[in-house]
Amino acid sequence: MKGGREREGEREKERERKKGGGEREKERGRKKGGKPLYPGSSTINQLDRIMSTLPPPSRQDVESIKSPYAKAILDQIIH
Repeated sequence: MKGGREREGEREKERERKKGGGEREKERGRKKGGKPLYPGSSTINQLDRIMSTLPPPSRQDVESIKSPYAKAILDQIIH
């Protein structure tokens, strides 16, 4: 039989697993102070700020995007 701490540890691991990549990805885009590296007023605004620091994507890069949502957002930013 498992002790209370061990069960709680397993529950915590399960919660982290269920969080998925989204929460971890958000954390990667933040400085240690917890603030976004590129704060924006919207998703489009934030991506526009990020992309303004990078070279434009190549045609091949754009064509390789499979997600219609991502393509639509990118189209709004680069056109």
